[in-house]
Amino acid sequence: MAHTVTVAGVITRIREMADMENTQFITDAEILRRVNQSYRRLYNEIAATCEDYFTISTTIPTVANQADYDLPADFYKLRGINFEDANRPASLQRFEFRQRNIKVWPGQQPAAYTLVNDHFTVYPTPSGVHNLTFHYIPVPADLTAVDSFNAYNGWDQYVTEQVAI
Repeated sequence: MAHTVTVAGVITRIREMADMENTQFITDAEILRRVNQSYRRLYNEIAATCEDYFTISTTIPTVANQADYDLPADFYKLRGINFEDANRPASLQRFEFRQRNIKVWPGQQPAAYTLVNDHFTVYPTPSGVHNLTFHYIPVPADLTAVDSFNAYNGWDQYVTEQVAI
């Protein structure tokens, strides 16, 4: 079960744990930077172990005769891409660069994809307009002093201890 904590509360607990409640030797801004570093480290661990935990989806319409599509602005890690044809999803297979000359693509329905820098390419190039459902893990947003976050099972304690140390 989740419980919500404020970043300001986490900063206060960090100061208490480090016995620095009445000093600005380390500023709140510096503590906040370290809170974000620790939060991202925890987020990465959770994303690596529980890959579907942060997964979200978005629909990307194809364009006739276009193979390349931009990744979402908050993209961190791909979980999979579905091709939607007549409301029947079909999972696209990951296409490796080394397969570029050995794979023959029958028809015009996308069957595979590859990630390249800030975009992905579907193979074969779609001949019409269809929907791709893009399942991915987003980059964690930077926390600010006025934010709050869900601290499932003591996640805030992990951040608090990491920063206090």
